[in-house]
Amino acid sequence: MKTSSLGLAALLLVGGLSVPAFAADGSSFDSDYLTTQLQQRGINAVDVYENGDNVIRAEVKLADGSIDFQYFYEDTLAPVKASVQGNTRV
Repeated sequence: MKTSSLGLAALLLVGGLSVPAFAADGSSFDSDYLTTQLQQRGINAVDVYENGDNVIRAEVKLADGSIDFQYFYEDTLAPVKASVQGNTRV
């Protein structure tokens, strides 16, 4: 019994140390998930970035192979109207 108790204690200790390090980030943004969700909606997204105010910026590969930035609301994935996007020139 001592061996299994020590093993369990070690497992809990290691698990306890890794959880705060993982949770310390505080961000729930999941670019892989959002990229997949956009792709399932027919948008050829290759990457997604946080943009703030519930808006995400997606890199979208167009039919000619070029990349375009498109903006979507994070909670609904509805496209953001151009008047809301503001000046996005880089």
